[in-house]
Amino acid sequence: MDDLEFAERVLRGDRDANAEFVERHYATLFRYLRVLTGHDQDAEDLTLESLAKARTHLASFRGGSSLRSWVHSIAFRRFLRWRRIRKLSFRLTGRESYLPTGFADAEHGEMLRIALQQLSEGQRQAFILHEILEFDLPEIAAALKTPIGTVKSRLFHARSHLRAALTTKTEETAHGTQAFEPK
Repeated sequence: MDDLEFAERVLRGDRDANAEFVERHYATLFRYLRVLTGHDQDAEDLTLESLAKARTHLASFRGGSSLRSWVHSIAFRRFLRWRRIRKLSFRLTGRESYLPTGFADAEHGEMLRIALQQLSEGQRQAFILHEILEFDLPEIAAALKTPIGTVKSRLFHARSHLRAALTTKTEETAHGTQAFEPK
């Protein structure tokens, strides 16, 4: 069954299709948003909001991209909105900016988390979708509403930056210096 047929089943109120819709998308949305937010509870909230928004607007899905890409593009927009609101609230309260604590259990994971935060938003999105969630290039392009050439460029630059940042950090750790700081 293709994505349009599946969407029609969900829209008709098919209970099995509704359950499958959540089952198909929940885990990858949560992982994606967990990496973006750095916090389980925020990722959980955004995942549920994204699924609800996608379900509400499923009638607008036209099949120009995969349903998976379409749902992830909704999640990305929810994340951007969440981040804007969060930044505004920190400015208003005078708190320091939020630094996600993802991967904090392992030193290498922490180094990767810091290096990912130093990427541009576009590079980080492309990298997470491709390397962590295993989206193919057309799916990433559809989710980010960006040409495939731009996705390729972002992936190239993200990998180059991460390679350099992680190599530098590994060498500094070996020599006992700590010059690598997050933005």
